[in-house]
Amino acid sequence: MPLPRPISRVYVRFQFAMRRVVGVGRVEKIRYLLKHGHLPRLHAPRTLTEKIFARKLLHGHDPRFPIIADKVDARQWVAERIGDEYLVPAHGVYEYDELEKMEIVPGQVIKCANRSGGVYFATEELARDRQAFIAKLRKDLDFDFASWTGEPWYARIPKRVLIEQSLVDDRGQVPVDYKFFVFDGEVKSVQIHIDRFGDHKRAMFDRAWNLIPLGNAIPEQLPPPPKRYAEMVKIAETLGREFDFIRVDLFEIEGERIYFGELTLAPGSGLTQLDPLDYDAVFGRYWNVDPAHVVEAAANGSTQNDERQLQVKA
Repeated sequence: MPLPRPISRVYVRFQFAMRRVVGVGRVEKIRYLLKHGHLPRLHAPRTLTEKIFARKLLHGHDPRFPIIADKVDARQWVAERIGDEYLVPAHGVYEYDELEKMEIVPGQVIKCANRSGGVYFATEELARDRQAFIAKLRKDLDFDFASWTGEPWYARIPKRVLIEQSLVDDRGQVPVDYKFFVFDGEVKSVQIHIDRFGDHKRAMFDRAWNLIPLGNAIPEQLPPPPKRYAEMVKIAETLGREFDFIRVDLFEIEGERIYFGELTLAPGSGLTQLDPLDYDAVFGRYWNVDPAHVVEAAANGSTQNDERQLQVKA
C-alpha cells in the first residue's frame, strides 16, 4: 500500500539526507540487510542479489552501462546488433529544455530516458493539462535516480524524453512482457508479466519453458511459449552476449512482430526477495562475474570508487 503523499515526501527527503550523511553505498547495504537479513558479500558474492549489489557498488563505472540504460541511446545500440525492425516506432526525442515543444498525442507512450519508471500513456486528459504534465516530467527527470537506487550509471544519462508508439491493443490490453535472463550470452530463464496494469500475473520459466515455482502471482492456467519464442531467445542472446549478465525485455505482438523493450542491469535493484529463497543462489551460480570487473574493483580498494560517482545532489 503506497504511503500518503505528505508522508511519502518526508520519507524521500529523509532517505536523501541519509545518503548525504553516511553515503549511498552504506545506505544501500542497510537496505539489503533489511530486505535479505544479512549484509551483501560484495567481494565474494554468491547469490543473484549479491552480484547485482556488487555490480551497483563496485562495477557500476562500466562505460557501456549508461548507454544501454538510456532509453534513447539503447535504441541505437540495439539496432546496430539486431536491426531497427525490432524497435518500437519512435515519434520524437525532446531534451529537457525542449519539453514545451513536445506534442502529446493519444496512442503514444512518453518515457523519461534517464531512469526506471517515469512512463506515461499519452491521453487527451494529459494533452488538456499540458503544463502540469510537463512540470511533472521535469520533476521526474530531475529526480536523482542514481543516488536513490545506488545504480551509478543513471547519473551519466542526459535528461530527455522519448516518445514511442503505444503497444496497447484495441481492448486496452498491454502485451505480455517477456523478460529474458541472459548469463554469459545464454538465456537461462524468462519471466512473463501478464496484464501488468490490471490483474497482474507473472511466472518464471526455464529456457525449455518449464515452470520455475517463484512467487505467488502465478496464473492458474499457464500460457504456452510465444509463437516466435526461438527467435526471441536468439535476439536476447545476441543482445546479451557482451555481458556476464543482463536482462533483455521483449514483446511479441499477436505472434507476428517482436519488439525490443529495454535492457536491465540490476533487476529489482538487488532488493527483490526470491520465494523460495533457494533460487537466489541458483541464479547466482549462473552468473560468472567478469574477471575484468573483479580486478578493477580490487584496484579501487572498496566501494569508494562508486561512492564518488554517487554524490547526492543537495
